[in-house]
Amino acid sequence: MRTACREAGVHLAVSHQFRFTPLFRHAKSLVDAGKIGELRSIREVGKGREAGFELMEMGVHYFDEMDFFLDGISWIQAHITYQGHDVTEADIMHSSELCKTDRRDNGIVAGDTMLVHIGGGNSAYGIMELYCREPRHGWMMGPHLLGSEGQLMVKPHPDTGIDEMWYCPFDVSFAAHTPAWEQIELDPSAFLISGKSWQSRHTIWSAKNMRDAILNENQPELGGCNALTSLECVSATYVSHFSGKKVQLPLEERSHPLVTRLEEKK
Repeated sequence: MRTACREAGVHLAVSHQFRFTPLFRHAKSLVDAGKIGELRSIREVGKGREAGFELMEMGVHYFDEMDFFLDGISWIQAHITYQGHDVTEADIMHSSELCKTDRRDNGIVAGDTMLVHIGGGNSAYGIMELYCREPRHGWMMGPHLLGSEGQLMVKPHPDTGIDEMWYCPFDVSFAAHTPAWEQIELDPSAFLISGKSWQSRHTIWSAKNMRDAILNENQPELGGCNALTSLECVSATYVSHFSGKKVQLPLEERSHPLVTRLEEKK
C-alpha cells in the first residue's frame, strides 16, 4: 500500500482515531508537562471479548494508543492462553469459532486471554490485558496512565459513552485513602468541527488530520510508515508467545505468524 500510494502521488493514512481526539491530545500534553511526574506505565483492558478476536479487531487501536503515550514501541512480550492452557498450534481457529457474540470476520486468531507487555521508547512500559467479561458498565476501554506523582485515566462514561478524563495526585491507589479523583474538562469549543460537537473517539478526528495534511501538502501523522508499528505489534504478540521470547521491533519476518505456524505444522 505504501509503495502504491507513493507511486501514485497520493496520501496514505490509517484511522486510529484515539490519538487525534482533543481529550487524548490534552492528556498527552499533561503527561509531557509532568502533570503525573515521570510516566511509568499505561494499562489497557479492552472491550471484554475473547482475546484473539479483540486483538484483531481492536489491537491496532490499543497499540497505537500505547505508541502515542510511550513515544514509540521498541519491544513486545506476550503470553496467551485458551480455556486455561497455553495456546498451541491446535488452538488456532477462525474468529467465528472463537467469538460467538460478534460475527465480524477477523480471520484466524488464537487465545481467549492475553497479557501483553509493551516496551516504550521513553523507557516507560505498557500492559494490555485482553479477556472476557460481562459489559456491565459499557465498553470501559481507555488508558490508565500511572506516573511517579499521579495518575490520569481516559474512559467513556458508562451511560453516555462520551470520553472523560480523570486525575489523581497520587501514584498508588488505596481503597479508602487515595486522594479524590478530579475530572479534567475541556472547553466545549475544543470538540467542535463545522459547528457540531464530537466528544468521543470518532473517526472524524483522524479524517481531519488527513484533510489538513493534504491542504498543507505534508504527510498525515499516521501515514503508512508510522502506522506500521501498531500492525507489527499484533504480529509480534503471537511471535512472542510461540517463541517464548521478547520480540524487538521492527519485525524481520513479515508473514502472518499464525499462518506460518499452521504451515510449519503440515
